[in-house]
Amino acid sequence: MIRTLDVNLFYLAFVFYTISTLIYLLTFWKSTGKLASIGSIILRAGFVLQVAGLVIRAINAHFMPVTNMYESLNFFSCAIGFSYFRWFFSFWLFLHCHRLQKRFCP
Repeated sequence: MIRTLDVNLFYLAFVFYTISTLIYLLTFWKSTGKLASIGSIILRAGFVLQVAGLVIRAINAHFMPVTNMYESLNFFSCAIGFSYFRWFFSFWLFLHCHRLQKRFCP
Protein backbone atom coordinates (compact mmCIF):
# COMPACT_ATOMS: atom_id res chain seq x y z
CA MET A 1 0.00 0.00 0.00
CA ILE A 2 1.47 3.32 -1.08
CA ARG A 3 0.87 6.24 1.26
CA THR A 4 0.82 9.80 0.06
CA LEU A 5 2.99 12.59 1.42
CA ASP A 6 0.20 14.10 3.53
CA VAL A 7 -0.47 10.80 5.31
CA ASN A 8 3.24 10.34 5.99
CA LEU A 9 3.37 13.85 7.45
CA PHE A 10 0.39 13.06 9.69
CA TYR A 11 2.10 9.91 10.95
CA LEU A 12 5.31 11.80 11.56
CA ALA A 13 3.41 14.54 13.41
CA PHE A 14 1.78 11.84 15.56
CA VAL A 15 5.23 10.46 16.43
CA PHE A 16 6.46 13.96 17.32
CA TYR A 17 3.37 14.57 19.48
CA THR A 18 3.90 11.26 21.28
CA ILE A 19 7.58 11.99 21.97
CA SER A 20 6.69 15.48 23.18
CA THR A 21 4.01 14.10 25.49
CA LEU A 22 6.45 11.60 27.00
CA ILE A 23 9.03 14.34 27.56
CA TYR A 24 6.39 16.57 29.17
CA LEU A 25 5.36 13.70 31.44
CA LEU A 26 8.99 13.25 32.50
CA THR A 27 9.24 16.95 33.34
CA PHE A 28 5.79 17.26 34.89
CA TRP A 29 6.92 19.00 38.06
CA LYS A 30 9.43 21.27 36.32
CA SER A 31 8.10 23.85 33.87
CA THR A 32 11.57 24.99 32.85
CA GLY A 33 14.79 23.28 31.97
CA LYS A 34 16.53 21.86 28.96
CA LEU A 35 14.31 18.78 28.67
CA ALA A 36 11.10 20.86 28.79
CA SER A 37 12.51 23.14 26.08
CA ILE A 38 13.27 20.13 23.90
CA GLY A 39 9.71 18.91 24.41
CA SER A 40 8.37 22.28 23.35
CA ILE A 41 10.51 22.31 20.21
CA ILE A 42 9.36 18.80 19.29
CA LEU A 43 5.73 19.83 19.88
CA ARG A 44 6.13 22.82 17.56
CA ALA A 45 7.77 20.63 14.90
CA GLY A 46 4.85 18.19 15.11
CA PHE A 47 2.40 21.03 14.70
CA VAL A 48 4.25 22.34 11.64
CA LEU A 49 4.21 18.84 10.12
CA GLN A 50 0.48 18.51 10.76
CA VAL A 51 -0.26 21.91 9.19
CA ALA A 52 1.91 20.97 6.19
CA GLY A 53 -0.04 17.73 5.83
CA LEU A 54 -3.35 19.61 5.95
CA VAL A 55 -2.18 22.11 3.34
CA ILE A 56 -0.95 19.37 1.00
CA ARG A 57 -4.19 17.44 1.46
CA ALA A 58 -6.25 20.58 0.74
CA ILE A 59 -4.23 21.35 -2.39
CA ASN A 60 -4.60 17.80 -3.69
CA ALA A 61 -8.34 17.67 -2.95
CA HIS A 62 -9.07 21.27 -4.08
CA PHE A 63 -11.14 21.90 -0.92
CA MET A 64 -10.68 22.10 2.83
CA PRO A 65 -10.36 18.51 4.09
CA VAL A 66 -13.22 18.25 6.59
CA THR A 67 -15.64 16.02 4.68
CA ASN A 68 -15.19 12.73 6.55
CA MET A 69 -14.42 11.69 10.11
CA TYR A 70 -10.66 11.22 9.58
CA GLU A 71 -10.21 14.62 7.98
CA SER A 72 -12.45 16.35 10.51
CA LEU A 73 -10.58 14.92 13.49
CA ASN A 74 -7.28 15.84 11.90
CA PHE A 75 -8.47 19.39 11.21
CA PHE A 76 -9.89 19.92 14.70
CA SER A 77 -6.79 18.49 16.39
CA CYS A 78 -4.79 21.02 14.39
CA ALA A 79 -7.20 23.75 15.53
CA ILE A 80 -6.68 22.66 19.15
CA GLY A 81 -2.91 22.84 18.63
CA PHE A 82 -3.26 26.33 17.17
CA SER A 83 -5.39 27.39 20.16
CA TYR A 84 -2.76 26.07 22.53
CA PHE A 85 0.02 27.99 20.80
CA ARG A 86 -2.14 31.14 20.72
CA TRP A 87 -2.82 30.86 24.44
CA PHE A 88 0.84 30.10 25.19
CA PHE A 89 2.03 33.15 23.24
CA SER A 90 -0.53 35.41 24.98
CA PHE A 91 0.55 34.10 28.38
CA TRP A 92 4.24 34.54 27.48
CA LEU A 93 3.58 38.10 26.28
CA PHE A 94 1.68 38.90 29.49
CA LEU A 95 4.53 37.64 31.66
CA HIS A 96 7.19 39.54 29.77
CA CYS A 97 5.12 42.74 29.69
CA HIS A 98 4.59 42.45 33.43
CA ARG A 99 8.33 41.97 33.94
CA LEU A 100 9.20 44.90 31.65
CA GLN A 101 6.68 47.10 33.50
CA LYS A 102 4.58 47.64 30.38
CA ARG A 103 7.13 49.85 28.64
CA PHE A 104 6.98 48.05 25.31
CA CYS A 105 3.54 46.41 25.55
CA PRO A 106 0.31 47.39 23.80
